[in-house]
Order: sequence, then C-alpha cells, then structure tokens
Amino acid sequence: MNDIKMEPFKIYKFPEVAKHLLILLWIIGLQILLMICDHIHPSFRGDLHFLLQIIAYFILYYWAVPPFFSRKTTKKGVLRLIILILLYGSIRSLNSFHGGSAIEFLYFIVSFNQAMYSLANLTLLIGLNFLLGLFRYNEQLKQNYIEALEGKILAETEKSKIESIVTQMRLSPHLLFNTLNYIKEKADGVIPEIVLAVGLFSGIIRHAMTDILRTQTVLLSEEIEKIKNQIELHYLLANRNVFIDFKEELDDSIEGATIPPSTLLTFIENIFRYGIVKDPDFRPCISVHMAMRQFTFSTFNYKRLNPHPGTGMGIRSVGSTLGYYFPASHELHIEDTKETFRLTLKIQM
Repeated sequence: MNDIKMEPFKIYKFPEVAKHLLILLWIIGLQILLMICDHIHPSFRGDLHFLLQIIAYFILYYWAVPPFFSRKTTKKGVLRLIILILLYGSIRSLNSFHGGSAIEFLYFIVSFNQAMYSLANLTLLIGLNFLLGLFRYNEQLKQNYIEALEGKILAETEKSKIESIVTQMRLSPHLLFNTLNYIKEKADGVIPEIVLAVGLFSGIIRHAMTDILRTQTVLLSEEIEKIKNQIELHYLLANRNVFIDFKEELDDSIEGATIPPSTLLTFIENIFRYGIVKDPDFRPCISVHMAMRQFTFSTFNYKRLNPHPGTGMGIRSVGSTLGYYFPASHELHIEDTKETFRLTLKIQM
C-alpha cells in the first residue's frame, strides 16, 4: 500500500501582536476623542490614566478573563476579577485625588462620580476582553476538533497499513505452520526443549497473525498469556540465562476485556531487543494490573550499550492502533533516557 500523505488542516489566526496593537489604538483613540469632546487638555495624570487602562487590558486578557472559559476555574476567574476591580478603582482614584487626609481619600474613592468613572472604563475593557475570549475559545475548540480528526485519519491509515501487512503475511500461512509442525514432530521425544520452543513460537505467531482481520481484537487474558509464553521462549533461547521480574494482579473484571492483538507483545519484544536481560542486578520489570476494568501495563528496563538502532515504528504503530480502538480511554506515557526506558499504558476497558 502506498503511504497516504495527509496535508495538515489550517486555521487562520489573526496575529496576536496585530490584535493587541489594534485594541490599544482603539483605547487611546477613544480617550483622545473623549478629551476633545470635553475640552480636556493633556496632562501627566491623564497619561497615567492611559497607562492604567493599558495595563488593565493586558491583565484582563491574560490573567482575569481566561479562567471563565473553563468550568473548573470559574470561581478563580470571579476572584481575580474582583481583585482587579478593587485595585483599578483604588489606583485610578489615587491618581485623580488632589490631596487631603486619608479619610478624605476614602470618601473620594467611594464617591458616586469616581466610582462611575472607574466602573465605566473597566466595564468597557471587561466586555471587550470577554468578546476576545469567546473568539479564542472558539479557535481552541476548532483546533481540538481538527487535531482529533487528524488523529482519527492517522489511526485509520495505520490500521490499513497493519491490515495490509497482515494480509501479505497470510498469503501462505500454512507453509509457516506446517514447517513448524514438521520441526516439532521430528524433535518430539528427542529434544524436548525444541518441542517446547516451537510450540511457544507457533502460539505467539498464530496469535499475532490470525485474529486482527477476523475479530479485530483478542481477549486481554490471551494477550497476557502470550506475554508469559514470549518470556518463556526467550528463556529457552538464552539457556535460562534471562532475569525478568514479572508481576501480575488481575481481578474478575478482566473477563471479556479485549485488546488489539500483539499490542503488549510489541512492548515486551522491545525489552529483549534493546534492554539488559541477562544481568540479575539490572533485570527488567514488567507489571500487569487490572482492577475495576482499569487496566495498567508498565515496563522498565536498562538499555544495553550500543544496541542495534531502532526506528521506533513498532511503538508508534501500536500507539496509533490504541488511538483508533481506545480514542478517549487510554493513556500511553514513555520516558526514554540514555540509560533507561519506562513505559506505562492505562486503558479503561
């Protein structure tokens, strides 16, 4: 199958700097117009009013208004808005006050005219920022939708590639299994280790090849069983010189749970390919846990020195497959350092 080249979706966004410049020009222009209408001459106090409005605009834009567009932070937004209103009114009143006692200043702050001036200026800025916030929120929704759509298309593409590869492998599956059965029969009663190794290998290959096109998924319990078989096979291949800590905690909710075939097997194979498995002091750790239909699979291993370089295609392919089958109910976290590799997969079944 030819690779599908997908052009990224584009959303036109008005430049942030240009947006702020237009808003600042509008604020300054409006104030100049009011000064002309009221025959007010420029002054140092007036310039401070301009500066205060500009600062209030940016505080509203980046700090006070954004929490209102999330249900979890609405209360935080209300608190920030109250703080801003009190500070704005106090600073503006201080700039307009012409001297006197502290009591006179307090009376000046709460005076009707001063309160109305402050509230009118700030209300205009608040309304403007909520309007801009709505546009930003709408752009974010569009971006999230496009990212989800691109992810779905990518997952569909990966699924098609996987199905194509499996179909090609299935062109003559009988030849592979007949050959393995021949080796098993010839070694039966002569070399028991070969019989066991061929049996384990046949089961793993059959599990990986025969189910994806027919049933799309396999039982999670079968996948975990194949993990044990895979580890046992490597034990045999290395003359039992393999050290792995395998921990299994599964409750009854595993019954009926399914997963795409070879999902976990791919992660295990990476351990044997790139990790240290023959040193008991640096043994890999593998854990499978199932409780209340919450499945957690984790691995940790130290890396071998100068391993064969990998392309990462196996893990990326598994990640795309998980995104297709569990789009909103799985988490895959990878910590890849120079010396260690840690993977954690969580799926809500």
